[in-house]
Amino acid sequence: MKILYICSFYHRAMIFKDCMDALTRRGNTVQVYNATWKGDSVEKKYVPIMTDSVVHKECYFKWERYFFFTKQYKIYRNLVKNFDLLNFDILHAHNLFNGGVSAYYCSKKTNVPFIVSIRASDITAFMNISFFRKLAKKVLKSAAGIQFLSIRHRDEFLNNYVDSGDRDLIEAKSFIAFNGLEEFWLKNRHNPKTLKNKKNITLLFAGKINKNKNILKIVEASNLLINRGYNVNLRIVGKVLDGEIGRRLREIDYVELIDFKPMDELINLYRESDIFIMPSIHESFGRVYAEAMTQGLPVIYTKGQGFDGIFSDGEVGYAVPSGDAEYISQCIERITTKYEQISKNCIDRSQKFDWKRISKDIDEFYKKVIS
Repeated sequence: MKILYICSFYHRAMIFKDCMDALTRRGNTVQVYNATWKGDSVEKKYVPIMTDSVVHKECYFKWERYFFFTKQYKIYRNLVKNFDLLNFDILHAHNLFNGGVSAYYCSKKTNVPFIVSIRASDITAFMNISFFRKLAKKVLKSAAGIQFLSIRHRDEFLNNYVDSGDRDLIEAKSFIAFNGLEEFWLKNRHNPKTLKNKKNITLLFAGKINKNKNILKIVEASNLLINRGYNVNLRIVGKVLDGEIGRRLREIDYVELIDFKPMDELINLYRESDIFIMPSIHESFGRVYAEAMTQGLPVIYTKGQGFDGIFSDGEVGYAVPSGDAEYISQCIERITTKYEQISKNCIDRSQKFDWKRISKDIDEFYKKVIS
C-alpha cells in the first residue's frame, strides 16, 4: 500500500516515524505531509526524522491559527500542490481537525479513502463548540475509518459527542491502536524491582512541566504520605513551561527538579526510582507510562484518559482521578503492598507496546478499509 500521513506535528514527536518504519517493514510505502506555520523550527533532536519521505511545509502564518478555515484552506492548497493524491491508496490524518478537514476535502476531490485519528486535543479544544461538532460530524461520516488511541477516549467520544442516530455508524468505523515504544526501551527492558523499605518511596514524573500535567497534585499526594510517616523523594524531569509551577517546586525540599533528559539518560532515572506518576488532566495516551513499565516501574495514570483501560486496576499500577490527592496517595500505598508482583507485570506487559504488533493491526485495518 501507498499511505500518506497528514500531520501538523510530525516534527515534534517520534511516534509517527516509529509507526512509519514498522509499516514500511510490512511492505508499505509511507510518506508524510507535515504542515506548520512560517518560522516554526525543527528541534535538534527531531532533525534525524526529517527524511526524504517527509514533505515539511511552512504554509501559513502563526496568527492564522486563530482563523480556522483560512489555515485549513492554506494547508489543503499546499497539500494538493505537493502531492499527486491519486498515487496513494489511503490518506491518514493524525488529527480530526488539523489534518482531518484537509483529508476530507482531498478525498472528495479524488475519492481516495481517508482515516482520521482523534486525539485528546481534538476533544478539549474543539468538540465543546457547536460549530466544530457539526464539522466533525461531516468529516467522520465521510471517513473510511476512525482511529482512537485508547478504549477510554473512544467511549468518551461516542458517549458525549456523537448523536445517538450516528453512534452505530461511527463505532463501526472505529478501531483502537495505541502508541508503541521506541525500540530502545524494549531492547533495554530491566529486571523486576524490589522495594526494600516500603516507607521510603522515590516517585518519578517525566514530561512537560505545565498545568495539564497536574504536578502540584502529585505534591499534595506526597504531603499526605509524609504526614502518614512515609519518606518521599519526588523527582520531576522535564522542561519547565509554567514558571509559577517551577518556582513552587523549587521551594519544596523533597522535590528534585531535573532538566529534560534524552532517553539514554532518562532510563537510569527510571531504574533508580520506585513508582512513575503522571495524573494528567488530559492525556491522549502518555507513552512515558509504557517507557516506565519497561524498567519495572509501577505506574499511576489518570482515570478516564488515554492509558486507562489497557490494563485492569492493580495490574501494572492504578488509574486515579486527576483531582483527588487522597486517592492518589492511597494508590501509591497499595502499590507498596504488592510491589514486586506489579513490577514483574510491568516488565511482562510492556511487550504490548511493540510497534511490530501494533503496526500489524494498523496494516490490517488499512487493508480492510481499501478492500
